[in-house]
Amino acid sequence: MSDIALTSIGSVIVLVLMLLFVKWLDKRQKPASFMPNASSLPFPKLDTVFDTFIEKSLRYGMFSISDNKGPLVPFVMISVGADETIHRFVDKPYEAALQKAENFVRTTSVKPTFFTVVYSGNVIIGGQKNSAIIAKAFDSKRGVGLVFAQLYRPLSLSIGNQSVGLRIFLGETPNLLSKL
Repeated sequence: MSDIALTSIGSVIVLVLMLLFVKWLDKRQKPASFMPNASSLPFPKLDTVFDTFIEKSLRYGMFSISDNKGPLVPFVMISVGADETIHRFVDKPYEAALQKAENFVRTTSVKPTFFTVVYSGNVIIGGQKNSAIIAKAFDSKRGVGLVFAQLYRPLSLSIGNQSVGLRIFLGETPNLLSKL
């Protein structure tokens, strides 16, 4: 056999062994069902349109970190009728960017139907720290804002993150819309 053919066969064998190793590592990680799918707080009753908007905000946040190139850039997603816009906020430290996002909502001339302030953070559940996309969600018809989280974990030996379980309800927060 020629040297080129042996090199090609060797490359295929190495590739197959690497794929088997990655599958083996994935099986060793805790399965997604290990992570909680719900919080101990009762899930609030939500208008279908508002619920869909919150879910879309969390999905966009997950999509934004799917390449694993750093933390989520905090953003505000605003819904005015059928129109939706996204505004991102970058600053150091990270908390300053989050504050800029909330200040944007307080000072905007737009009167949104819904909006979310979305950022990455940690959620402690059962004494365990979990990476999460957190959305503070506000509806102009509600007296308080609602805070939701979508847990995620890095994928093994690959680029990206994977959501874990369903979104969870973390509680209420003062409604920034009441200041508009």
